[in-house]
Amino acid sequence: MKQYFLIFLLLIFSGCATSSLSDIETEKQLESELEELQTEGYRLFLQANLGSIGTMQVYQEACEKGSITACNESFFLNSKNREEWFMLCEKGSKKACFLLGEEFLQENHSQARQLASIQFLKACNLGDYSGCEKAGNLAISLQDKQTAFSLLKKSCEHLNINGCRSFYENLYSGVFDTLLQPIDKQEILKQTRLVLLDFGLDNENLICNSEDCKIAGGFAQPETIIALCKQGSSLACTLAAEQGLMTKDIQSVEVLLSPHCFQRNYGASCDILSQIYTTFNEPELAIKVAAKSCSTPFYPQGLAKFSKNYQICTRVGDGYMYGIWNENGKTLPISKDLNRAKYYYKKGCEREDRPELSSCQRLEKLLSIK
Repeated sequence: MKQYFLIFLLLIFSGCATSSLSDIETEKQLESELEELQTEGYRLFLQANLGSIGTMQVYQEACEKGSITACNESFFLNSKNREEWFMLCEKGSKKACFLLGEEFLQENHSQARQLASIQFLKACNLGDYSGCEKAGNLAISLQDKQTAFSLLKKSCEHLNINGCRSFYENLYSGVFDTLLQPIDKQEILKQTRLVLLDFGLDNENLICNSEDCKIAGGFAQPETIIALCKQGSSLACTLAAEQGLMTKDIQSVEVLLSPHCFQRNYGASCDILSQIYTTFNEPELAIKVAAKSCSTPFYPQGLAKFSKNYQICTRVGDGYMYGIWNENGKTLPISKDLNRAKYYYKKGCEREDRPELSSCQRLEKLLSIK
């Protein structure tokens, strides 16, 4: 009876899960990504990523034929000079804009800092959130607090670790006090601190200076995990779920972790939810949660060393490709969706931290089929 009740609960949550994914997986975005796959430039990028002969030349050709993904490739950009970075930045390469900003910043005079700020802002607007952090900190040095606040906040919202740290430190020290009501400042400090805790930066006294919130020894004390979970820490709640500290009831674990997966983009929470849905024979929900995990930022999450499953995007792509969801040795049928398979293979292939070469290989093979 209990299992049927849980499945009923899961069906209720399926609507929530699907809607929560809408910000990263709308039909419009899917259509745009699939359209890019049809371009010659992207096909060349795939060849370069797989280490074809003449890789640098292939990246060059891919970029020239309109693949911004290729234009953003570090291996390719590091072979270019300042003039070429200018051209690539104007073409839409966020990484080229960022490199230009770094180049100007090294000159260390007021005009160069202004030029650097312009380039970092371009990078930020193109989706490089390290650029937001750099431009925000330069805005502080130029006494433009409103711009600094907006840019550092944006970098932290997109989980840029240096941006979050700088945002918190400037908030804490009062730099933005003229822009905020005290109650708003305290709430923003609280939310930013949670992000820093999830990054594993709890050992800095500025962030956490009382015994009840320290995570010394990687959450050595269960009481600390519970207290921090109640405050809203994704890392703490994920650990609490794994260790059964707050509840051993599977329904309650799902309720506990859902907001951390869907609202706070904490991949480790998504991974546990995926296992829950698989265990209770809900593969359509399991793959949607795993897809969310694929789409979350790729960084080691906290002292517990939660890190992105290396093949997560490939696994999701395979699920949609073959109509079979595999997890922990369990195989369940799901609806095939070739377009979504391509979409997640593309995400895996483009991972900035460590491309999933299996995704690149599968995507190249799919695109070669007429």
